[in-house]
Amino acid sequence: MITKAYGLIALFATLAQEPIRVDVELVRVPCTVTNKKGETVKHLEARDFSIVDNGVKRPVKYFGRETDLPLTIGLLVDVSGSQRRYLRQHREALRQFFEQVLRKGDRAFIAAVAGNVRLVQDFSDSAEVLTAAVDRVDGTRGTRLGKPCPTREMVVRDRIFLIPICGGSVIWDGVYYAAEKLRAVEGRKALILMTDAEDSGSPHTLEQAIEMAQSGETIVYTIKAVERRKLRDAWKKPLENLAEQTGGFGFNVRYDKPGEIFAKIQEELRTQYVLGFNAEGAHDGSFHTLKVSVAGRGNKVRTRTGYWARKEQTQ
Repeated sequence: MITKAYGLIALFATLAQEPIRVDVELVRVPCTVTNKKGETVKHLEARDFSIVDNGVKRPVKYFGRETDLPLTIGLLVDVSGSQRRYLRQHREALRQFFEQVLRKGDRAFIAAVAGNVRLVQDFSDSAEVLTAAVDRVDGTRGTRLGKPCPTREMVVRDRIFLIPICGGSVIWDGVYYAAEKLRAVEGRKALILMTDAEDSGSPHTLEQAIEMAQSGETIVYTIKAVERRKLRDAWKKPLENLAEQTGGFGFNVRYDKPGEIFAKIQEELRTQYVLGFNAEGAHDGSFHTLKVSVAGRGNKVRTRTGYWARKEQTQ
């Protein structure tokens, strides 16, 4: 039994470091369970959960609670023109986050997104270092994260200028590259996005950003800062999809204070359940939908909506 247990632990560690499109036999499914009041539900057992993979019920082969493992968190801040007025508010929220959430062993990085994505502060377990980096969150400082925005040539008075074609707010690029950075990290991880979701033309789509987050088992929490007159369904829906399909949750600073938001995120991340099922036979290289249900009247489970199965190699 001990040998088998160590084997599972080693396998999970390996899977956490690999893209989900590679050889996936045992699929990890981190999830959060809440009751009808929105409170996290603790003390559940493996028998309380049911997993359906592409319409096929899968037995739960692994069950655990990741209550004591460290957290790795990416913080992505929209500093584009539409969010400039909230920059001070975002910075104060970041400082509060590091004071309130970060514990010994936890790590975080900070990235800013405008016309490009910039890594303001790489992974650090020091609240002091991260807090000091907050004032550099302005969209101009930091190293570029991911590829630069593509350009096109424009000729003006016989002179050639290279003009970025993405606009000033590449939100989905930001999510994609931040999630890609987290994908190489094992253990519990999450991405917190502060934005109004006004993407101006990212080379990566929202769907690609969601896929990258799902592939690395990264839960995305969105914190929306937007004027009341601009609160339109066209901008709400992308954030709702991003959070829902990765197992996260969406917040609005008009209704939720940063302290309350971070307390909720921290409680969820530190009381996660992790389910595992054997995906042997699912070697078609396609996207598999996941449906996870939980026992208990009024209980609701949140998790990623699917995974990419590996494609069996032909000789």
